[in-house]
Amino acid sequence: MAELNGVNQLWEALEDDTNNEEPNTSSINLGLLELINVNLGQISLPLLGDGGLLQFVLNDAQVGVLREFAHAPSVNHAIGAVGVVSDSGGLEVTQPGEGANAEINILSLLDLQSTIIADAVIDEAHLSLGALSAGAVKPNQYLSDPPALNCAANYTEFAYNKLDSSDDLFGTPSVLEQEDGRICSSYQIADAELVISAPLVGGLVTELGSTLRTLLGGVENTLNLLLGSEGALSVLGPVLDPILSVTAEASIDEDTIVNSLLIDPLTSSDELVTIDLGTGLIKVDLEKLHTDGLNNLEPNTSLLTAAQLSKITDTVTNLLTASAADEPNGLNAKLDKILRGENKQGGLYATELTLDVCVLGLIGCTLNVELIATLGGLLTGATGTTDIDEYRLDPYGKYYRSGGLGLILGPVVATLLSTVGGIVEGLLFGDDDNPSGLLGGILGDLQTAVISPLLSTLNPVLVQVLDPIANIIINRQTLVEVEHGTVFTVSALEVNVLDLGTSASDIIHLPLATASVMAQHWEPFEIQLNVAKQGDGRNLHSGGFTYDLQCVDGTTPVFESELVEYTSDKVGERFEYSSAQNQLQLVGATGLTNTAQLPTGAECQLMANPSLATEKFSALQPTGTTPTRTPYTYFLDTNDQGLQVSAGESLWETITDLDSLSSYFVEDAWKQHSITITVPEQGDKIPFNIVHSYDIDTRNIEVVATTDGVAPTDPYVFEYSIDSGATWTPVVDNLISNVPFIDGTSLEPIQVLVREQLPTPVPDVSWMIVDPETQLDSTVENGYSTAEQFAAGYSLDTDSPSTPNLQLVAANGVPVEVNFEAMLPKTGQTTLVWVIGLGLLTALGAVIMYVRSRKQ
Repeated sequence: MAELNGVNQLWEALEDDTNNEEPNTSSINLGLLELINVNLGQISLPLLGDGGLLQFVLNDAQVGVLREFAHAPSVNHAIGAVGVVSDSGGLEVTQPGEGANAEINILSLLDLQSTIIADAVIDEAHLSLGALSAGAVKPNQYLSDPPALNCAANYTEFAYNKLDSSDDLFGTPSVLEQEDGRICSSYQIADAELVISAPLVGGLVTELGSTLRTLLGGVENTLNLLLGSEGALSVLGPVLDPILSVTAEASIDEDTIVNSLLIDPLTSSDELVTIDLGTGLIKVDLEKLHTDGLNNLEPNTSLLTAAQLSKITDTVTNLLTASAADEPNGLNAKLDKILRGENKQGGLYATELTLDVCVLGLIGCTLNVELIATLGGLLTGATGTTDIDEYRLDPYGKYYRSGGLGLILGPVVATLLSTVGGIVEGLLFGDDDNPSGLLGGILGDLQTAVISPLLSTLNPVLVQVLDPIANIIINRQTLVEVEHGTVFTVSALEVNVLDLGTSASDIIHLPLATASVMAQHWEPFEIQLNVAKQGDGRNLHSGGFTYDLQCVDGTTPVFESELVEYTSDKVGERFEYSSAQNQLQLVGATGLTNTAQLPTGAECQLMANPSLATEKFSALQPTGTTPTRTPYTYFLDTNDQGLQVSAGESLWETITDLDSLSSYFVEDAWKQHSITITVPEQGDKIPFNIVHSYDIDTRNIEVVATTDGVAPTDPYVFEYSIDSGATWTPVVDNLISNVPFIDGTSLEPIQVLVREQLPTPVPDVSWMIVDPETQLDSTVENGYSTAEQFAAGYSLDTDSPSTPNLQLVAANGVPVEVNFEAMLPKTGQTTLVWVIGLGLLTALGAVIMYVRSRKQ
């Protein structure tokens, strides 16, 4: 249980990534995490921060930000990762960056177990982790014999017999065992290092240095005593002339030797343990404990076993106590190297010897010469110089002498120096009489005085510190029986925080980087998709269709947004129904089938994607409660009551046959292009019989004649043609009925020609569409006046909600004849004739006279 201190809500919640197509990544607010405590009854432990269970080192604003990644495209495939943003700017999964690793505070675990560690011995201990990741895939969902899994690279097959029945398996064994070899899992741990800060070890250098300085001082005194005795220099007798005498004094460079202890950390030969004597840090590379590394371990492997714990403490002991031969990288090897130097230079070979040589006369030394040289220089043939600075610059190539050697001293000085050098080397490093020499005593005394007391205190505490790590599990795998199946979970690493030791309190499990997949034990159903594209406008849609298919068991997705591609070659022309067999059959193509495991009662929704509601054509009949010029969709099925047609997204009604379906009763439910079907308790098939209907719109054209003048005795006669005048059809009752907007094959707009048979007397005919008012040109030929052609869908577009009749007016202008004679009485008729006749004669005479006058 976690509780927040002083706040009312957690950090921004990570989105549930189950079944999302895209992976989710989230930054976790570390400041808010520090407010969370792990509440264990009487004990409250900070989850993050000082003294907390988890710690994250933040070097700057970018490095060290904790990141979480989750991707689960389905219940059968999941990936989880957790890590820290490194200095490379990304989540480090395969290689730990230099930025910061997550840390598990081991001392906090010890606090929970009431284990008290003295700060003077160990004041900090944590498990440093790089980025972690885990993945799980359930490739096959059927309980029938599956094919070989062929797990992807870095994934391994799930082995049921490798899980413990009491700790890892939860459910009916016979049910769980069915998943053996049917799941692939993977995990990665970029880095796992145990880091212990031990002030006790950090003080080792100081104590070693102090003790070593004391021991070296003792060696120097002992060496000078030996050199001052007759025994040590007795071998010089044959070298020295009776008139020569020599005294020697040694000076050991203690400061250089002691300071060399801090140069490099100690790292064991197997690279398991590193001890920095300067800082007191002990680092354990836990990967070295596992032969195949951290990323190839068996399920539920402890990060640290009892044997491996012993190996760590043994390695620490060997680093500090083993001989140079047994551990060439250990403390003794380092001390030995420091004291012995290299190539007779450094260490005790830097010991400076001062030789006082005199030539004896009758009254004492007649010639006194001082020789100063390093032990290494004496043994490697240094040449003399009278310049003390030249010697200081090259202490192994030069030795210093004061003044000239003279005739007596010159011939023997080289032999003298090499002999003294051999004597001192034997005293320090051993010879046949004393194999260990004074150096052997130094190393033994250091072990007795410093190392042994330290280890007697450190090792028991080290065991206590390492003990909680045994509760850290690598490649944690569990299999749990749930309703309708099992859930397999893999975590890269699981920290088991505390075992309170009572039946009421289980271990607190903190899995890091977890992936889970569900193995459904549902019956397989054959999902059948049969699609027919009907209607005289079916060619308006080219190609196939795509659908979203998603199934939900209550609120739990079974699979979601599964895109189904239904290609054009599988689209049929129509369905046929056999009432005798109560069976639907797709005509003209075969459908599409797939198999999926589904729980009884789950709801599966199929929806056109993209929606056909966006597929608008002005030539389509407007349908639906809110009419639109788009295709409509209905679904067919059969049950005990016979043929069924969809009446809504999840509603059905019984019909007698397919002919009873009419586009004139299309409601908005048929415009949704989706259906929801419940997985039945009986049967093994889920049919989706889909009809996408494209009905070409038709139009009535009213032809109206008007007369300007005397109407003809016979009624006006009109004809129309929709094939460019190839054939003509009489217009009945002034109405042209159901003219299609387009040709269903060519998809070209239908053009309408209308003509009027000209009556007697022949009128002048003009043509006009009423709404919107449009004058049409016309031609007169073979006794007909023909209006200019126009489209059946004239003035309508994709957004027109209805199709009103189109009105075409033929205006007939007839000439008027006036019968004056008929307008007069009988006597008047005769008089009128004479008047008209005389007038004509008079006019004719006038014309003749005009012509004659022109000729003259």
